[in-house]
Amino acid sequence: MDIQFWIWLAIIVASFIARAMKKNEADAAEPGRPNKQEPLGPVSFEDLLREIQEAKAPKPTAKPVPVPIKPVEYADYREVNKQEPAVLESVKPIYVPSERTNEVYEKAKAAAFTRPSLEETMKLEDTVVRYDRFKQYGQQEQSFLGDFVQELNDPNKLKRAFVLNEVLMRKF
Repeated sequence: MDIQFWIWLAIIVASFIARAMKKNEADAAEPGRPNKQEPLGPVSFEDLLREIQEAKAPKPTAKPVPVPIKPVEYADYREVNKQEPAVLESVKPIYVPSERTNEVYEKAKAAAFTRPSLEETMKLEDTVVRYDRFKQYGQQEQSFLGDFVQELNDPNKLKRAFVLNEVLMRKF
């Protein structure tokens, strides 16, 4: 037989032995779990009921002693402000409207109702409708293809045709 077979067989046997040893250590390490060798004695219903009630009953705990809270002393800052003299700065406005500005505003406001609206000033004849300007886009595509057809028909431009074939035909 092959040496690989014997190596694998040794690894498998070693793993089975390691698992068996771990199980034995785990069974011995858990004290709450009874071993298979120790037989369980008959347990009465009263014993089981007593265990369940003990588990459900809360254990008495010591009540925490309340800590007395000190009253907080607040400082009255209103008295301090009364002693200081009030300093008020005179702030000049950045923009001071003049009489001329008010006149222009009032004239524009009055003229707003007398001017014609956009709907009144708009005429259908003023709208520019030219659809022939879009024809040039369709013609460009035809001339573009026509240039390639001319290059492929010319025998002197075989090199360009070969490069074009490599670009258009993907290998991957």
